[in-house]
Amino acid sequence: MNSSMAILEETTRCTHLIVRAATNEEGPQVGALVWRAGFIVEGIDWTDIQPYWLVAEVNGTIKGAIQMCPGKPMARLELLSIDEGMRMILKGRLVKMLLLSACYAMQRVGAQYVCGVIPDRLASYRHVLEKHGAWRLSAGSMYLKRIKFV
Repeated sequence: MNSSMAILEETTRCTHLIVRAATNEEGPQVGALVWRAGFIVEGIDWTDIQPYWLVAEVNGTIKGAIQMCPGKPMARLELLSIDEGMRMILKGRLVKMLLLSACYAMQRVGAQYVCGVIPDRLASYRHVLEKHGAWRLSAGSMYLKRIKFV
């Protein structure tokens, strides 16, 4: 991918990280990453995801994704998915880059705040968010319903 398309880019001695908008062609790849991250839903068509997803690449391979749900005055960031096979420090950098990029994008469309659900299995993410000024708004369950009108 052309790095001029990057929202956020970071290069170290041996790792090149880019956060950018996902394309529809990458939808199935994003869907597989979301599935592996534990958000398992049968029958989703992942071929039309643009412009609502950001992806994070490590050395040219998609290793992370987040869904952006624009809104005013609050937007939502959902389904943060990171490849579990990476070192913890690299996962942390990807999470930070994805969240910062998504927050920037939502601010650009007029959101004053962003909110999202953090699954219980990702308690460490909650601690990081709280450390950076986020607070728990409420607790509950996330529900899913297929919508298909005739």
